[in-house]
Amino acid sequence: MNEELLEVERSRYISWVNKVLESHRGSTIDEFRVSFYLNISSSCVIDRWIEFAIAKCVQRLEMDFEPCTLSAEAAGIAYTFPNQSYIHIKSPAGLSSIRSLRSLCFKRVNISGEILEYFLSNCPLLESLLVESSEHLVNFKVIGSSLRLKFLEISFCPNLMGLEVCATSLVSFKYFGLRQRVNMQIKDAFQLAELSISNHIDPIDSAFFPFSSYFSQLETLSFGMDLSRWKRGNRGLKQLPEFTKLKQLTLEVIADESTSILGWTTLINASPSLHKLKLKLCYWGPRAYVERKLPKVCDRPLQCLKEVELAGFVGCLVDLELAQYLIKNAVRLERIIIDRHCTHILGIPRPWMFMETEKKEYAREQAIQLQKSLPARVKMDII
Repeated sequence: MNEELLEVERSRYISWVNKVLESHRGSTIDEFRVSFYLNISSSCVIDRWIEFAIAKCVQRLEMDFEPCTLSAEAAGIAYTFPNQSYIHIKSPAGLSSIRSLRSLCFKRVNISGEILEYFLSNCPLLESLLVESSEHLVNFKVIGSSLRLKFLEISFCPNLMGLEVCATSLVSFKYFGLRQRVNMQIKDAFQLAELSISNHIDPIDSAFFPFSSYFSQLETLSFGMDLSRWKRGNRGLKQLPEFTKLKQLTLEVIADESTSILGWTTLINASPSLHKLKLKLCYWGPRAYVERKLPKVCDRPLQCLKEVELAGFVGCLVDLELAQYLIKNAVRLERIIIDRHCTHILGIPRPWMFMETEKKEYAREQAIQLQKSLPARVKMDII
């Protein structure tokens, strides 16, 4: 989309939203959601929208300005949550209005930890908070004995340095990091059942182990890593406590021909109740030759694993090795899904990525060969 057309579409969208708001006659709003490629140039009108929603005692507020299909230059400077709206929120009328908030979502909105903490402290019904692509988020504390927060997601905030969470009601936590290290402290997450962690630079020390106290209570785990860049990637995890309740595990992996996922079978073997395993692979393909050192792995019966999905399957050593290991050890395996379509990795959708027809056909041939080694009880779907 060129810039001229984009500006025309922005103007049309803004006019349409304004007309909708002008026609609204109710005293309250359950949900107010704005999703378009808006930026700092539309600040004045966005400010009015936010103040309108809050004045109407909105319960679910979502500002989504993420430019999924635009370059950074075309997207422009991100909208910043303004001091004026913050002052309005802190007024007696504004404070009374935000108490009805149950869900907050800010995507490509520059909002500070101070403002977010104010929402948390003064919104007793708030259960869901999502912050994505905020350059102003540096330090953030999610703390409070009266917090009802159940769902927390922090994604792609490039300047985030510290995150402290102490929320006894927290059920789901998702963190997608960039290349910075984050001092992450998690306390009293006694109800945590779903965890999604991705961090390019060091997913283990900076993002994974802060949750080690809660491994035994997790039911769903998604773990993302860039093995092609991470020097410890091929070694995987050496020792882990048991993930006693874990039923679903997703591994999101960026890899090349020098890497192996077999080192991460330690995580699979530490999950005795694992029912479903999904690999989401982004394969960079051949690079300059690097000696490939395979980690030592031990065969161990996987008693509960029934379904395996290999997304982004290319039929290379990286995914074939893991598939062969699972076929050998998953004694109750019922179904394998081979998905040859490119997928998004580490929380970043990549709609411009595609797999060439020739490579998809090669992946299909490899899947068919793999199918021949399956026990009769196992069904394979190739898509």
